[in-house]
Amino acid sequence: MKVRNKKTRDKTVLDINKYQHIYNEEKDLLGEGGQGAVYRTRDGDTALKIDNGSESLEDFQAKMERLIYKPFLHLDIITPLVLLKEQKGYVMKLLDNFKPLITLTPNGVKPDDFREEEIPFFLQEMFKSNRIWACKITHYKNTGGLRMRLFILKHIACILSDLHLKGMVYCDLSPNNIFISDSQMPLIKFIDADNIEYQSKVKSSVYTPNYEIPEIDKGGNNSVYSDIYAFGILAFYLLSMVYPFVKNESDWDSDNNQSKKIWEEDWIDSEHFSSEYTEGLRGILSIEPLKDLFSATFEEAKLTPHKRPIMPLWIKAIENALNDTLKCPKCEMSYYDSYVESCPYCGEVKPLRVMIEAKKARFVHELDSQVEVPLSLIEAIQLSGNTQETLFSIKKDKNNVIIEKKCDKKMRISDREIFRQYKRPIDEFHYVTIEVDAYSMTLRIGNEI
Repeated sequence: MKVRNKKTRDKTVLDINKYQHIYNEEKDLLGEGGQGAVYRTRDGDTALKIDNGSESLEDFQAKMERLIYKPFLHLDIITPLVLLKEQKGYVMKLLDNFKPLITLTPNGVKPDDFREEEIPFFLQEMFKSNRIWACKITHYKNTGGLRMRLFILKHIACILSDLHLKGMVYCDLSPNNIFISDSQMPLIKFIDADNIEYQSKVKSSVYTPNYEIPEIDKGGNNSVYSDIYAFGILAFYLLSMVYPFVKNESDWDSDNNQSKKIWEEDWIDSEHFSSEYTEGLRGILSIEPLKDLFSATFEEAKLTPHKRPIMPLWIKAIENALNDTLKCPKCEMSYYDSYVESCPYCGEVKPLRVMIEAKKARFVHELDSQVEVPLSLIEAIQLSGNTQETLFSIKKDKNNVIIEKKCDKKMRISDREIFRQYKRPIDEFHYVTIEVDAYSMTLRIGNEI
């Protein structure tokens, strides 16, 4: 049953328990994917998934009943609470202060979204000549910048990898189907659990526009490899604010290329891409091995799915990139420490920072507040999406530095065993050796390190 008020565009739907759920199809839209839309309800703590896929109501209900047998426990996936009555869809829990990931993309950013005084000083000249991109970069900065996006992508990759290890495929990965909490270190939740299926039973061929996958577009079924390809597009777009594929303007004179699918083009960072396409924060993608993974996905493995880099490779590359970010104290943009001598946006010198180097990993962070040093510096990254274990924390207290142990491992600093805290003057941290169990690392703190 569906009741619609034409004046307000409010809708009322019933669930199978005959409880009413009210939403506005314009104001309450949270996101749209390949098989439907998600709306916030007037209840505030619930959302509705309205399915517009081609399967029958009976097949949809049978699919939903099978969800209870899937191993979603400990996965950060929001599952249905109750089915809707007489239509395809369901009610799900909507956690407080969560928003769709698409709010971090430039999707919908307009030239009049920001007044001139709201544009950061380093974008003032751009605002005069390229207003839309000045607004997009301002939005990028205001929503956490590079560091926030790498943090989110790492956790998305962990959730997806965990799902794949359980033999399941997500099938419709896009920023509309991922929700994040409103915090400095956001929690990440997947929705659209009804799309998830075992690899051996996948019969769907679904994707969200702009996330076209070659084999799906040609009539094939979703797979672990299509999930990986969709993740590559998502990561590229979230980091650089442009999609990896655009229509090559030099080809428009050719009748054959008029009908070319977007994914059939060369990706925009390919040496074969002939158009001078300069939009987006493309330098963010230039670090290795992150660029190598994009290149493998969109070139070598575009048409050979089984050659696409698996999720653990993405996790490690994103973790390494995240651990190399610094936040500029002047313009508040984050950037890669290893690749520049000063802030690439405003030219400010690098801030007082912590640098830790282990055998196969490196970690850097500005020392403006308490710094949490991740356990992943010495151990494999845990696949649990929303957990991050800490080795120890570092904070500045006037002219001293305090290191606080956060793990249950044996820890020594300069041959002194640490049970809880280690406090010394900051000028003693030009070069310090830290041992955690059998692992050794060096710690340096300073402005010029």
